[in-house]
Amino acid sequence: MIRIHELMYVDDALKEKIDEVQEALDNNKIVPSVYYITLASNEVEQLDIISGWMFRTEERNADEIVVVGVAKSKRAAIELVQKMAEDSYRTLGNCNLRKMFS
Repeated sequence: MIRIHELMYVDDALKEKIDEVQEALDNNKIVPSVYYITLASNEVEQLDIISGWMFRTEERNADEIVVVGVAKSKRAAIELVQKMAEDSYRTLGNCNLRKMFS
């Protein structure tokens, strides 16, 4: 199951298409041309960046996939993760993104 986090970050290039992306996610589907930032599928990392072309929900080792950001390109996804880390440091005093999105 795919869940959109209430604090989901959105790349500026996708803001006009966010309704389409959210509708797909609500229906447990993905948009292939989008990069998804999710809580990591393992306990070691904090986040995963997954191309929509490679995103297969049935291959993920999670009962629930939590999407915390969407971007039009990998570069934009990395920039969103940087913004998440900066926001986490500003609000929590650390870069524990799992805690920020819990």
